[in-house]
Amino acid sequence: MQQILSFDGIPLDVVIDDVNRYSDRRIVIGDAKLSQIRYTGTVFTPSIDEWLRALTDVYPVRFAKAANGDIELESRPPTEKLQKN
Repeated sequence: MQQILSFDGIPLDVVIDDVNRYSDRRIVIGDAKLSQIRYTGTVFTPSIDEWLRALTDVYPVRFAKAANGDIELESRPPTEKLQKN
């Protein structure tokens, strides 16, 4: 069942907590300073992987898949090329 999650200026850690309720894999914030990024946008729950890729286009973040299946968000230096997973 599709859920549409909408956020307006919400800290990224709160957004991730909400998204994790619908994700098959846990998303974790590996860099504490990312927690306070303010996120405005929409997440369609069947498209969480696409949302993660789009997040890297707009915010200074990248993500990596951990061995245990978690997805870890990390800071991306502003000069680093955008990640395309």
